[in-house]
Amino acid sequence: MIPLDPVGSLRSRAAADPDGAALIAADARLTAEEAWDSVARIALRLREQGVGPGTVVGVALPPLLQPVLALALWGLGAIGAVAPVPGLERGRVLDILVTPVPAADLPVERQLLVDDRWLTGTAELDPAAFEPVLRTGDDLVRLVFSSGTTGAPKAIPFTSDEIRERVVRSRENWLLRHPALTTLGLGTISGSATFFAAVDDGIAYLVPGSADQNLRVLADVRAHVVHGSPAQLSELLTTVRRRQATLPALETAQSVGSPLPGALAQRLERELGVVVEVIYGATEVGAVTLRRGPAREPGDVGTVLDYATVEVLDDDGRPVPDGETGLVRIRRPLQAQASFRGGADDDAAFQDGWFVPGDLGRLVDGRLILGARRSELINAAGLKVDPERVEQAALRQPGVRDAAAFAVSDARGVAAVGLSVVTDDGVDSQRLVAALRRELGDATPRICHRVASLPRTENGKLRRAQIAADVQSRLDRTIEF
Repeated sequence: MIPLDPVGSLRSRAAADPDGAALIAADARLTAEEAWDSVARIALRLREQGVGPGTVVGVALPPLLQPVLALALWGLGAIGAVAPVPGLERGRVLDILVTPVPAADLPVERQLLVDDRWLTGTAELDPAAFEPVLRTGDDLVRLVFSSGTTGAPKAIPFTSDEIRERVVRSRENWLLRHPALTTLGLGTISGSATFFAAVDDGIAYLVPGSADQNLRVLADVRAHVVHGSPAQLSELLTTVRRRQATLPALETAQSVGSPLPGALAQRLERELGVVVEVIYGATEVGAVTLRRGPAREPGDVGTVLDYATVEVLDDDGRPVPDGETGLVRIRRPLQAQASFRGGADDDAAFQDGWFVPGDLGRLVDGRLILGARRSELINAAGLKVDPERVEQAALRQPGVRDAAAFAVSDARGVAAVGLSVVTDDGVDSQRLVAALRRELGDATPRICHRVASLPRTENGKLRRAQIAADVQSRLDRTIEF
């Protein structure tokens, strides 16, 4: 395998096609020459401040600067990452944080503040003085933070060869046409693969932002593909409606990161005129299945890709026959085998060369049908409830734009299903619950809260534990279900 050399690719393009677009955001563009100039100057500035081979650097900067920093760190031989929100994992994993404002969770000596003075210092440096470090295929180049099978954040390491493999697979299976916008940024593996593929191919990388910004980029470049989480696709669709915009060049909407509600898929097809595709996978193993066309049944995430192996296990860890439900495990070439510097759930997630995401599912004729995550099943007074089933039912109701189901407890400690929803004005919670009761029966939520938004990871997964804790803290302490 030829080692990936995105820094060399950009430098060569800057010499051959200096005015060609390298980075396109809603409000700014960088040509290849401008991008290379920025990468070289910032790399020299970082080198002055002690960043070098093996330094783990987290970046907490605006989206347009993230790809520049990614290449600068690659060229320094450092290990780059988009820094997650403050927390213990960030402090344990990162050596240095590059940030525009001081962070309270890291010592000041482990922070590089990118302010006007810092940027002035970079402008005084000579980009011709920068000579990138040559990286080999097994050099560690990037970390991507994942929510983990138990929800505990962990950093997944990637070598140059592993990034290259993700780039190759993206070209083969889903990013088949350009321009393509991946609304998941460089803090995800699909966003990183899209960026490095664009640099390697000598084409412009479309920088994601807010839903309004993404709409502007899609329209301006006449993009053929948009790739993102269901929440991001829903936000884009809402923005298209609000602005009465059209995207006549858009052909495909790809959903990744969390289950795509059937109702949302239908709205995307009907209102944007796109073909909807669903990709299932994980940070640790990348894409594992691909579904083109409608689901054959609820939970259908498509056919297992030819480079991946998927098995379903019983409670004793033995593979079950097709059609039987159990715990999913995955294996593929160049997958992660452990998290960086150890993670909270490594023993559960990485087992004998397999990755175990914690999902329940079954295989039917080479297709994977997913259920809930084992850890997220709601035990409602003895009734096991799949939260995604409740959420899908809620999202089929008129005016419901987002939903999260979870376990709540009353004053006696009796557990029941709770539901938080984001809705249009005029949606009545009591009528919503009554409509759900006709479909869900005993799994109907006992508590239904309207909220302005639901917290999600960068991959689009609901922060279900956070949502549940917030609702539980607001419940009347004397309530009994």
